[in-house]
Amino acid sequence: MKIQDLLHSATWIVAQNLTPNIVQARIVWNSTARILSLTYVTRKTPSDDDIDLCELSISELIAEYPDIDGAETACVVANALEPGASDYIVYSR
Repeated sequence: MKIQDLLHSATWIVAQNLTPNIVQARIVWNSTARILSLTYVTRKTPSDDDIDLCELSISELIAEYPDIDGAETACVVANALEPGASDYIVYSR
C-alpha cells in the first residue's frame, strides 16, 4: 500500500465524516504491524457523534485497504493532544 494513496483516501473519507466540534484528524500507519490509527481532535469533550464518525471513517478505510490488519481510533480534546513524529494530518480546520 502506498502511503500517498492512503493519505488521499483518508483526507476524502474524513472530510465526509465531521461535526463542528472536530478540528483535526490524524493518521498513523505502522507498515510493519500493518495497523492504522486514526485520531480525531476536538474543541471540547468528544460527543458520541464525534466518536461514531471516527469509527465510521476507520471502517471505510479498512474496507478500502485490505493491507490493514488492525486499527485503532481515538478522540481527544485539542489541549490534551501530544503530536507524534509519525502522524499525518489529513484534516485541519
